[in-house]
Amino acid sequence: MKNFLPLIEQAKKGDEQAMELLLKDFKPLLIKEASRQGYLDEDCFQNLTETFIKIVRNFDPEKYLG
Repeated sequence: MKNFLPLIEQAKKGDEQAMELLLKDFKPLLIKEASRQGYLDEDCFQNLTETFIKIVRNFDPEKYLG
């Protein structure tokens, strides 16, 4: 399994390329979740993407890993 922690730390510091890499890695999961009705719900995908970005920016590894 890939260690995303370094990318998350970079993205939290404003590194847009790190955030783009995270989004690229998680895009299949976001699409899968936005397609639960049998079709890709673009609004749902957009909401999931925005939520993902917020979660990355607020992620505290000490809380979950420490």
